Amino acid sequence: MRTPPARSCTRSRLPNESRTMHDRASRELARQWDARDTLARFRKQFYRPAGQIYFDGDSLGLCSQEAERALLKELATWKMKASDGWSGAESWTALSESLAGRIAQLIGADADEVVLAHSAAINLHQLLATIYRRQFHRPHILIDGFCPASQRAVLESHLYLRGLDARREVLVLPPNDARLLEEAEIERAMADPTLQMAILPAVVAATGQLLDAQRLCRSARRFGVIIGFDLSHSLGVMPHALDDWEADFAFWDHDSFAHAGPGAAAGLYLNRRHFNEAGEIEPGLDAGHAREEISARKAGVGALRIGPCSILSLAPLAGTLRPLEEAGLARIRAKSLDLTQFLRIAIEGEIPGLEIVTPRESERRGGHLVLSHPGAREIRELLRGNGVSVAFREPDLICLAPTPLHNSFVECWDAVQILRRIVESKTAPPSSEEEVLGTFATL
Repeated sequence: MRTPPARSCTRSRLPNESRTMHDRASRELARQWDARDTLARFRKQFYRPAGQIYFDGDSLGLCSQEAERALLKELATWKMKASDGWSGAESWTALSESLAGRIAQLIGADADEVVLAHSAAINLHQLLATIYRRQFHRPHILIDGFCPASQRAVLESHLYLRGLDARREVLVLPPNDARLLEEAEIERAMADPTLQMAILPAVVAATGQLLDAQRLCRSARRFGVIIGFDLSHSLGVMPHALDDWEADFAFWDHDSFAHAGPGAAAGLYLNRRHFNEAGEIEPGLDAGHAREEISARKAGVGALRIGPCSILSLAPLAGTLRPLEEAGLARIRAKSLDLTQFLRIAIEGEIPGLEIVTPRESERRGGHLVLSHPGAREIRELLRGNGVSVAFREPDLICLAPTPLHNSFVECWDAVQILRRIVESKTAPPSSEEEVLGTFATL
């Protein structure tokens, strides 16, 4: 049995709530915080690009030594055992089931509610095929205005195959003037009796906003709406409690804060209330195997896996879960909040005119901080050219995603100093971009 998780990652008391951070950031303050950082020992376990402050963990997490060892182990098994790797106590099938159980612990679920396979897009296809019903009186699906193009494409494709038109059936909730989603507006949308399903991000990638998943699940139950979450930008950097919240489903990638590598096998969760009395699921999409094979796989969410697990895209997760489990998500979340709060205070003190889109409140903030600037694309390139790796998001957003297991507070301070000089150069620009790059090459 899993250990009962905290009731809500958005409302639980976190270790850093009793701590204070000065109103004015400095390099000395950063050193003090680094000196008492209980997660600093994990830093040496990650391969960090030489000469870079890596704040792009929300796009792709760094490779760890544990992930490398786990991948090499399965390559050795393939090399030495060939097809016998599928049998025995440490078989590839057992690896897949074991990792699903460990991920289930991180998201507050039971092992038979989680399967690791495919990509997030394919898993969303499977979930829609399994639990979305063509109901003419209740056809609508709610998404948010920041929903990624890949997810919209899945919805359009799936509805088309059902003989429905996404332009009519998909309802898009826009953000407010501050570019944030409002839970009250989501709840109002869920009160629509024609709404069957809501698909929302746990953390909005574009803004770093953390939604109150527990509140939204409660409202979904009240209105009879099926609700699911994309955990791609929250898994590995904060606790979740999907069973306690009574979420219906979730899907996610493992390539950002879970550090499982590019193209890593993704995951999906389906609440057991969607199982039948025998604990079985009828998958919307099956692998086309013999009927007896499919029947044998129907117990639990494993029935939703299409074909065998992709071992080499799954293997790194076996290693990268170890530091996550050893550090504990409560401590990881606490440091994550401290890092993004330090960045905010440093930016407000050093670059007072720069807009910060991410909410200030810790209970509304995910694991990254998002800035807005009309020259964001160029600033991002200048940051990269001066050793600070960040992400750009259309149309004018810069994403700073420090990772608790390997980033330091001094790195936050140093990155802000480089950012300040670049922003100041944009206010009084030199004659050419080449001159800007030359100016900061020695920072």
